[in-house]
Amino acid sequence: MENEKSKSKDMQGQHTVSPEFFSRVIDSLPDYSIFTVDTELKINSWSSGSTQLFQYEVKEAMGKDFEMIFTEEDKKNGIPKSEIAKALKEGTAADNRWHIRKDGSKFYAYGQVYPITGEDGKLKGYVKILRDLTERRNAEKYAKEVEELSVHKQSILFILSHDLRSLITGVTGTAAYLNKNFDKMDK
Repeated sequence: MENEKSKSKDMQGQHTVSPEFFSRVIDSLPDYSIFTVDTELKINSWSSGSTQLFQYEVKEAMGKDFEMIFTEEDKKNGIPKSEIAKALKEGTAADNRWHIRKDGSKFYAYGQVYPITGEDGKLKGYVKILRDLTERRNAEKYAKEVEELSVHKQSILFILSHDLRSLITGVTGTAAYLNKNFDKMDK
């Protein structure tokens, strides 16, 4: 039996979904931070994924400025406001960047911002969706470092090989000379 709060029929016989249903769906995505801000860029919804990622409980995040998740450098460079402006102008703003947790630690995330409009077409706020990519970025960085070390190792092996060949050529030449001329040499 379907939950009447989750699903009802609108005037044209279409099924509509309640805000509570959407809230449950969003909270069922723990790997994603999904939150909304009003037109003043104050946080007005905060998912469980946001709590997990940013370490702020719902009560701590509500009403706070959207900028709280950005690094000081990004704040100085106006990134939060330019992200909002781009979303408003283009319909979405996406980026990969460092963000800040409550404890001050950084994590690297892919994020998107979308404007939210009401049925009347007026701007109501924005939704921000983030996914932590720190492990992936670290793995890519590690793979690049391993590749660089491999190239360095090959260079060292080439140099050693060349140096050893030169040394062995000298030793072999000296041994051949001694073998050929040993009886003629003064004791």
